[in-house]
Amino acid sequence: MKIFSFCLVVLVLMASAKSYSQSIDITDKIINIGKPTEARFPSGHSVFARNVWDLKSYKNRLYIGSGDSVKNAGPIDIWSYNPTSEKFKNEFTVPDEEIRSFKVLNGALVVPGIDPKGPWDLGNFYQLKDGVWKTIRNIFNGIHNLDMTIFGGILYAGLGTAYGAVVVVSEDHGKSWGTHHVRPSRRGFARARSFFELENELYVSTTGRSGSQIYRLVGETFLKDTRGFFPGGRRHDALIVTKFTKHRDRSIYIGAAVWARDPKDIFVARSSNDIVKIDLPERMVPRDILSFNGKIFVLTHKFDRGDFISSVSELVRSANLKPLFHFRKKSFARSFEKIGEYFYFGLGSF
Repeated sequence: MKIFSFCLVVLVLMASAKSYSQSIDITDKIINIGKPTEARFPSGHSVFARNVWDLKSYKNRLYIGSGDSVKNAGPIDIWSYNPTSEKFKNEFTVPDEEIRSFKVLNGALVVPGIDPKGPWDLGNFYQLKDGVWKTIRNIFNGIHNLDMTIFGGILYAGLGTAYGAVVVVSEDHGKSWGTHHVRPSRRGFARARSFFELENELYVSTTGRSGSQIYRLVGETFLKDTRGFFPGGRRHDALIVTKFTKHRDRSIYIGAAVWARDPKDIFVARSSNDIVKIDLPERMVPRDILSFNGKIFVLTHKFDRGDFISSVSELVRSANLKPLFHFRKKSFARSFEKIGEYFYFGLGSF
């Protein structure tokens, strides 16, 4: 099935429904605002790289992640959308195969270099600071820089290297790095995929030959944590944490299969001993989590009679979803963001 990807904008609806079956249909209110990545990926097999892996609001602009690290679609353009002028702008081109996520770290917009083009001796990240984009290439053996975060004032990067899963740390904002060998392996099969927090502790979700494993930072060492972080989840032994969002005393995340392209379930955690799986309607797939003005929104979709129904709900109480609205398209919403009164959606394909 060939489905093209593009961005949408939807005026937020304040009304909500009591159940998914009563969710408000806003299909006729959808506005297609463009396909900026079509210039780089015009046709053929390359159109999969138009998938909008992430949308991020930064300084009143919407930044769009695209690419394909499996088929090596790079270099990748970083497009932004200005809601005021209603214009797209190609701000920067990164020597990487895919932009999977944007992070706001120390006030800068940062893109981890998950699969950089060029020699494997150093790894990359890309940074927008003071209005200037830069490629920073100084992470030793950082073939795959899969995630970055700040914890306790220290910058962390999760890597897949030729020697396994590695976490590197920087106390000078990424100018120099120290190394934690979290999960050594031959031929680089283990990777440090993503970071998340619980009860003011830092964890890293990894993959390797023996499946998925989670490690917790204890002092200056990452130690394996065998507690269950995906209770009742589908394929819980093969899941990684994705789309981690912190909201007050709760951590919300999606459990996804390897590569983070196969999401399974959503979880809400107050501690490692208090984790709840959100009950979703049958055939509903979680895609993204958004924190906005003290509220948590969840994006899901399901296939129905030749169309995809993409739905937005608000997370209320411990692990309950209050449906807000949905829309039908030939493609599903893979990511979403909110600026002012508008929701923006990035469509995807399989």
